[in-house]
Amino acid sequence: MQTTPGPATDEGRPGYDQTLRAALWLLPALVALALGTVGIFLAGFGIINDCTTNYSVSSLWSSPCAAAEGWLWAGSLGQLVILCLSLWWLARTARGRVRGALALPVLVAAVSAAWFAGAVWAAGSSYCQPGDTRASYCDVD
Repeated sequence: MQTTPGPATDEGRPGYDQTLRAALWLLPALVALALGTVGIFLAGFGIINDCTTNYSVSSLWSSPCAAAEGWLWAGSLGQLVILCLSLWWLARTARGRVRGALALPVLVAAVSAAWFAGAVWAAGSSYCQPGDTRASYCDVD
């Protein structure tokens, strides 16, 4: 009895596993790149615009908006670190030097998203909104 071969797949070809692992590391790199550039810019534009409008100031670092600006920078720099680590791991994986778990890139992408959310939340919470009850903190003359 003759058997007919099944559908052609790449799973049997040498290097398929490394190629798949390397391709998966593009996910956290792209997430960190997008959140660290466009995401921080858009979120920062809204937060800083709101802060400078509420306080009628134009200088960020000498105003009540300085903490918000600092948190946005921390968010962006954190994404840069995640991006560099992802690209480094991508290069190592593409060369076949690393045989890590396939779920690790997804976890790194989730850490990147959490870092972004935390930085934006901290930036938005770092200055007083109109009607805020933290009177001693909100007094700025």
